[in-house]
Amino acid sequence: AKGPYAALRKQVIGQSAGALLEAALPGLLRALPQPKKMRWGRQAEAFIRPVHWLVALLGDEQLRFEFAGVTAGRQTEGHRFFGSTLLIQSADIESYTAGLQAQGVVVEPTVRKRQIVEGARALATEVGGTLVEDDELADVVSWLVEAASPLLGTFEPRFLELPDAVTITTLKSHQKLFTIRGEDGKLVNRFVAVANTLTEDSREEVAQGNARVVSARLSDALFFYEQDLKQRLEDYTPMLSRQVYLKGLGSMSDKVGRIVALAQGLAETLCPEQGETTARAAQLCKADLATRLVIEFTSLQGQIGEQYAIKTGESAAVGQAIREHHLPRF
Repeated sequence: AKGPYAALRKQVIGQSAGALLEAALPGLLRALPQPKKMRWGRQAEAFIRPVHWLVALLGDEQLRFEFAGVTAGRQTEGHRFFGSTLLIQSADIESYTAGLQAQGVVVEPTVRKRQIVEGARALATEVGGTLVEDDELADVVSWLVEAASPLLGTFEPRFLELPDAVTITTLKSHQKLFTIRGEDGKLVNRFVAVANTLTEDSREEVAQGNARVVSARLSDALFFYEQDLKQRLEDYTPMLSRQVYLKGLGSMSDKVGRIVALAQGLAETLCPEQGETTARAAQLCKADLATRLVIEFTSLQGQIGEQYAIKTGESAAVGQAIREHHLPRF
């Protein structure tokens, strides 16, 4: 009923896995997810970083293809300062990992991360403290080093005047440093840095270099903190009218007005005795968005609001509500 039709039988000659991989790998490399690519020299191929060498093996067979102006081979490199050239004889992960380990490179990221955390904990214990655990930071640092070498550093005690959250965030965001708490649970003026090119001769120099940068960053944070506290938290609320909340939904000040109305309505129904506290917390809950510290470290919103609220005369309950209205953070 559909009319005449034809059929054919086509024979496709098989190819070796090696030949298929040689044809496919350049395209697979280009398809790797890369938020930002770069070009270097006269190279037209864009990639996340300059490509210095490629190792491509199928068993003992060396695959031959070109990508980003580099021809694939068997040669890789160890640690950029402490290692040397390594020829890979076969596609065996155990010998590959062991070979690079001997050249100063820890291949497995989970092993690097474990070394960072265990080393940082040991250093914190050395100074009678405990490490401020931060899995996210440990994960980031594990991708910044080939072989982790944690070391202790010191910053000036005057910076302990800052709220703990400010110190922790400053060291984490700018320098990827871990902080340490003392036996009383408060931060001490020590930090743990993780170096990639550390020798015994350079340990003190690297620690001092980190300390200089930490001092500059914490000086900025302390300045912002002291300037912010020259006003009451409520004095920042008028500035919210200049911050757009969302196009079509007005300013952050407009949002606060809606929060106040909703919070008061809920309080009247659920906890009338907390009505005044609820209204005050709602009025101040976004005020810290206009402070210098939160403009610098947006992740501290709420935490800074609580600190400033209590320091400028608000009740602990109001401060707690300002912090908790951001929860859950994840």
